[in-house]
Amino acid sequence: VLALIPLLGWSQVKSGVSYSQHPAYDVVTAMHQVWESGTEAELRAIYAEDAKIWDPGAEEAIDIDREAKGMNWWHENFSDITITTMKGATPDIIKYKDDKEGVWAMEWMVFSAVNKTSGDTISTKLHSMHYVTNEGKINMTVNYWDRETFGAQIQASRGMHRKYSTFLAASGASRYDFGGRYAKLPLPPSWHDY
Repeated sequence: VLALIPLLGWSQVKSGVSYSQHPAYDVVTAMHQVWESGTEAELRAIYAEDAKIWDPGAEEAIDIDREAKGMNWWHENFSDITITTMKGATPDIIKYKDDKEGVWAMEWMVFSAVNKTSGDTISTKLHSMHYVTNEGKINMTVNYWDRETFGAQIQASRGMHRKYSTFLAASGASRYDFGGRYAKLPLPPSWHDY
């Protein structure tokens, strides 16, 4: 067994360098601060013009225009928006050796907010990967969260837990909407009026 240990070390290939602190993560942190209480102009300043944002189950990426609309919807309907690092987690920033354009910043977060009308608090765990260019712009974001559970929390906070669950059952709809990004569900007219 001891004779095999050197072979295991040689069989590994180093593809890049991982950091727990990096200027690229400062860009991601600034984006969180904007989502918590910033403006559309500030959000647009952080993202590249042609940035793509992917969310769970998305068939195609959204652009910065749609991301800004989603953020504005959250600011209009929720207060005390916080994006915090999940307990025990640290970010990983990966610089791949052949990538000369930027780095990937990966994080494990908790997104929470309070509905301005009902006072209900909603919360979800969120894993995101952001490609940050050497110019300090986020060019791509890939998000993962539990759409079903978080969607149900959003609906319940808006008073849709009884009437809307009946509406869902009657319509046969199965996808939840997050911040107005996907209009796959037949939603009541007031759901996402920007």
